[in-house]
Amino acid sequence: MLLLAGTIGTVVFLSRDQATSSHQRQDVHSIGNAGASDARWQYTHGKVKQLSHKKWNARGGLGKVLTFDADILETQSPTNPGDSGGPLVNDALQLVGVTQGADVSARELSYFIDVGEVKKLLQDCDVDSSEVTASPDDAGGIVEAGDIFALIKCLDDPKARVRSEAANRLAELGPQARRAAPALTKALRDPELFVRQSAAIALGKLGPSARNPVRKEVFKALRDTDEDVRLAALEALLNLGTPDLAELPLLLDLLGKSVERQQYKPCLLIARSLALLGPKAQAAVPDLRAMLKSEDRPVRAAALVALRKIGSPAHEAAPELSEALKDNDSEMRIQTALTLLAIDTSLVGAGREALPVLVKALRPSSNAEGNGSQVKERIKEISAVLVKIGEPAVERLLRAIEGEFRRSRGRTEDAILDAQAREAALKIIADMGPSARSNRAITALAELQRNDPSPKVREAARRAYIAIQEK
Repeated sequence: MLLLAGTIGTVVFLSRDQATSSHQRQDVHSIGNAGASDARWQYTHGKVKQLSHKKWNARGGLGKVLTFDADILETQSPTNPGDSGGPLVNDALQLVGVTQGADVSARELSYFIDVGEVKKLLQDCDVDSSEVTASPDDAGGIVEAGDIFALIKCLDDPKARVRSEAANRLAELGPQARRAAPALTKALRDPELFVRQSAAIALGKLGPSARNPVRKEVFKALRDTDEDVRLAALEALLNLGTPDLAELPLLLDLLGKSVERQQYKPCLLIARSLALLGPKAQAAVPDLRAMLKSEDRPVRAAALVALRKIGSPAHEAAPELSEALKDNDSEMRIQTALTLLAIDTSLVGAGREALPVLVKALRPSSNAEGNGSQVKERIKEISAVLVKIGEPAVERLLRAIEGEFRRSRGRTEDAILDAQAREAALKIIADMGPSARSNRAITALAELQRNDPSPKVREAARRAYIAIQEK
């Protein structure tokens, strides 16, 4: 059999169940050495007609009659004596078959031995087929349905390393590997822990669209005897979307034990999953409060997000959040402030402590920071929160405009950043509309229109002045 260097991709074959119209018209390419031609090699393009299983006799060399019983690809590409044994590849240069011959009684009908039969032959000869295959990325990222079914077969390979590698390859394919869900689910019960771990990760990579077929089985893996498998299952559940309420008791139990043992990775994954439940995860608040004291920054950040999503039912976390406002990390202070305002929307308690932190964050520390997409998104988020708060935030915004956002003069970088912060604060007031109206606001905005050194700020003040007085 001829193998062309650099053209053999992931072992590809189509099962008989996959003889659908899309596969029937798949483009294929073959190379042969027809005896009737003077050319050394001949290239032929064709299309797949169907995949089938066939038993037939054909005349071989020295007049011998050979009996064949194999899965075959039928194409309309012509083949000639001498082409036998040559490769049939798809557009990604991945082997899908080997040339056998043609039906001389039919028009445009050639037979190619399916690559699955080649794989069986390699196995019978004790050759590891995974050693002569490449990943889908090696073929330019093109993924055919046959790739997936080849990998599914590898999940039943006698060698654990091959099974694990097949699951890893399916994980790389992500949602495109959804057809592999049943086989990957079965692999969660593999005797080898690293195969179970790879299978759990791959199932998670299928994404939320595969939730219904696999989530219950992945959830069962949380009781696996191996910690790495349990972690892989937690990560997979997170990738599969919002937890079912029936899962909540076990998730809460695992979270409590992980907090007690200071196991950061499970704390992180469980908190992120619980955040998807919003207020329904209220029972997790005590453990999330404990996570706020963790030395691990990502764990603290995950706890903040979960508490923010839970909202006002997490009000008992206010003392820990007030303390977290003193964090040395400015980003953590901002996230803490956002969380405080989410649980104290009326600003009757600790929520008021968050306002200065968020208003201050409207001013980047440098032009480089201000031009970054992350900071722009953060300011956009803060602005939306302050607009929603409305009137209680107005006085704090005006004080910043008149005070900390006016400390620099001239054309220095600091002066430019101050002006941008004043402009951002004024836009927030304008977006509040009439709810921001007060004698204090009207007077301050009128003063800014007349005397602010920045033309952009004067224009922003004019728009805010009009917006708060609209009826």
